[in-house]
Amino acid sequence: MAYSTGTIANYFLRKGFEANIPITHLKLQKLVYFAHGWHLAIYKKPLIDEVIEAWPFGPVICSLYHIYKIYGKDPIDSLLPKKEANQSIDEITKALLDKVWETYGRISSTDLANMTHTKDGPWYQTWIGRQRKGAEIQDNIIMHYFSKDN
Repeated sequence: MAYSTGTIANYFLRKGFEANIPITHLKLQKLVYFAHGWHLAIYKKPLIDEVIEAWPFGPVICSLYHIYKIYGKDPIDSLLPKKEANQSIDEITKALLDKVWETYGRISSTDLANMTHTKDGPWYQTWIGRQRKGAEIQDNIIMHYFSKDN
């Protein structure tokens, strides 16, 4: 079962609040993207119920962009409302999200964005040659890329 993007975003925001680690809009995008990639690689099914698009600064989930763009480069200071993020997360998925947080949570937004721009990565494969905002990064490309590390 795929989760709402808001449910996964709120999980990472709570982690940031608990650890006193600021999470910017850009960082949140990348954390959700990496979690989705890990989930695809391990479980062969999507973590979130939205597509990920290639934008100039890397992979983007449109709903998160439109909700949190008001923060610009400032840290996000609130969770999404319950109506947009009300699913409970199973323990297996929580363990995966915790591992993603342990791996990427202390990395800067800029460094995370740079990590999504690797030459053989899903964003690069989708963006180069098209260079139009909104091209969908296919889950099979994301799954293949993240599977190489497992």
